[in-house]
Amino acid sequence: MTHGVIYDLVPLTHAETSEQSLADAFVVWVQSFLAASGRFHTISRTVASQLHTYLAQSNPGPVSWQVTPFYLGTGLDFYDPAIPVRDNLKSVFTTSDHMFVVVGSIEPRKNHRYILDAFDLLWKTGFSARLVIIGRHGWKNEDLIERIETHTQLNRQLFLFRDISDTELDFAYVQASALVIASESEGFGLPVVEAFHRGLPVLCSDIDIFRELADGRAIFFGLDDPRNLTNAVTKFCAINDPARRTERHPTPWITWEQSAEQLIDGILSETVDQRGVAIRSM
Repeated sequence: MTHGVIYDLVPLTHAETSEQSLADAFVVWVQSFLAASGRFHTISRTVASQLHTYLAQSNPGPVSWQVTPFYLGTGLDFYDPAIPVRDNLKSVFTTSDHMFVVVGSIEPRKNHRYILDAFDLLWKTGFSARLVIIGRHGWKNEDLIERIETHTQLNRQLFLFRDISDTELDFAYVQASALVIASESEGFGLPVVEAFHRGLPVLCSDIDIFRELADGRAIFFGLDDPRNLTNAVTKFCAINDPARRTERHPTPWITWEQSAEQLIDGILSETVDQRGVAIRSM
């Protein structure tokens, strides 16, 4: 029996943020795999629920499937303390002000535009905190890249790094005040658990997957108005001393080995409810 792993349903749920060819290919793959096997594993309960809903709506006939969730691990694969952190990255974090980092590929669903809108509102009031965007250039965001590269605060309070190593990413996590993540949709959200693993506070969009991972441990904001994030950042800065931003209280998370064990366990010990959905406690 062949089993398939699905990370997210973004090409289906947020097709406008993906290339159309990818969305088309994704539908073909899911339906073909359903016909051939129907044994799916997802990287969160949120995606499991989304997949079940999609399969039920798109296959109303007598078709069976199993969906079993598991979680991804944390740990930067190529982290090496012997690799030096570049001086220009170090200098960005050499400040007495708060530092907010954004980690993730620069693509529409990651919502960097929303974050920049929120910080623009803050900077207009004389707000001194810095925003560091870390991520490779994705797709459908050329205008945003131009906006960042021509921004009046670039290399003053706004910084962009698109080629950092895992060692440098770890440095950024350790030196920052908080992680900001404003995604419209995610299958999991590795930066959230990477931040928790290092004790870094998290400000995140109020979407299902982040509620699953971070409810009770993060500051949530709505995506209907950038001022929601502006208010969250302002409140965070009011109660947190930037001079103590590197003091940490890490939260344990599973390793990649434990993640693989969850997946294997799910493959070997699925139990199925009356709807054909595999249920497994995590």
